[in-house]
Amino acid sequence: MEAARSVTGLHDFGDGDFRTGLDLLLEEAQGSGLNATGVEALQGMALGALINRLRFHEDLRRHPEILDEQIEPPFVIVGLPRSGTTKLHRMVAVDPRLQSLCAWQIMNPAPFPGGVDAGGCDPRIAAARQVDEMLHAMCPDLLAGHPMQAEEVDEESSFLMEMTFDWILTAMRWDTPRYQAWVESRSPLPVYRHLRRMLQYLQWQNPERRGRPYVLKSPVHPPYLDVLLDVFPGATVVHMHREPRESVASFMRLAELPRRLHYDDIDLRALGSWVLELLGSQTRRNLSLRDAIGARATIVDLAFRDVVSSPLDAIGQAYAARGWMLPQEVGATMLDWERRHPADRFGKFRYDLRDYGVAPGQIDEVFAEYRQRFGHLL
Repeated sequence: MEAARSVTGLHDFGDGDFRTGLDLLLEEAQGSGLNATGVEALQGMALGALINRLRFHEDLRRHPEILDEQIEPPFVIVGLPRSGTTKLHRMVAVDPRLQSLCAWQIMNPAPFPGGVDAGGCDPRIAAARQVDEMLHAMCPDLLAGHPMQAEEVDEESSFLMEMTFDWILTAMRWDTPRYQAWVESRSPLPVYRHLRRMLQYLQWQNPERRGRPYVLKSPVHPPYLDVLLDVFPGATVVHMHREPRESVASFMRLAELPRRLHYDDIDLRALGSWVLELLGSQTRRNLSLRDAIGARATIVDLAFRDVVSSPLDAIGQAYAARGWMLPQEVGATMLDWERRHPADRFGKFRYDLRDYGVAPGQIDEVFAEYRQRFGHLL
């Protein structure tokens, strides 16, 4: 916190509730076996979040009208990790009627001092490119699993929501079970309210986007749909579905990769059990929420296979639930994006369930209720 104040010359971090989560995370992580790279990564994440908090609250002090920004009911794409949410998100994001968030905005929602650089570019883009280059050099397989690039659309649930130090995705990044249990014991409502403020903040920076709904996306939203709908009433939820044996195994590999950077000793069987338990509990909560929510929400269920084979038909279904049409020229732009972004352009993302000591039958058992309800989409 003192380092963040020194960098910015600012002092107001906003609501002090974040201190509890920050303290718990750092205390447990310190004893979790982080290597030097892991220590540096955790320090960098915490410092970046604190700097952005300081800059946001200074802008809010100077411009209280930020919180007057009207956020239209968004499209929110959800589903198990590795179920096609990223492809759908990025294809839909090319629609000019919508607004989305690029990785450079998510990494640093607060503008840097001095505004644009000499070339008229936002310096946050260059900073995000440096992060890209570092990650891709250190772990190229991550690029094959989830291509994160500075000027590509990405999900709000990472850096933006992690600024609260009270978010489940933060717990998923590190081997910190006590911190995870603390997060899971709490209501996510303050985190979603924080997200809304960040969307207001980013829209205030780009006033030409006013009146355009955001298209949001995260595999972490499903167990919190009730809270999401409280904060974003009228949202259209698009739920992607894929065979759990594939999506769970793929996510085990994706969860393994950053841990290999941050820890010298990894128990892949323990990691596999943790992923299966986490995704199973989140799915069960989502199923019960969907029963409770009922007609309160517009939820469109789409199959991974359809987004792969006939993406415009799938997008058309999502749009129809909102009363939207998919103009031919917008569809052509979406298909052009797909052509320029083939799934294996950075190499094939390979994974094997056996590496994690989990049998296919275990996944079937954990996801039995899910299969019963959505088997026709799998």
